[in-house]
Amino acid sequence: MTVAARSYNDALYVIAVNPGSGPIQAKISAPGLGGRMLLVLDENRTVQPDGDTFSDDFAPLAAHVYLAPLKTE
Repeated sequence: MTVAARSYNDALYVIAVNPGSGPIQAKISAPGLGGRMLLVLDENRTVQPDGDTFSDDFAPLAAHVYLAPLKTE
């Protein structure tokens, strides 16, 4: 599993790739996520984290791009 996170305009983007030939369920940690709901870009779904950690399923060679919008309070 390869994961990178970047902040842009106060939003957090997490990019995750399964480079393997088999499906996996990955547990991903993204410091600064703070429980913000993640939108999975181009997949019409969301992922609810637990603090700075979330899990998701990946098909072989799959990539997901997650967006945690600016936290408004």
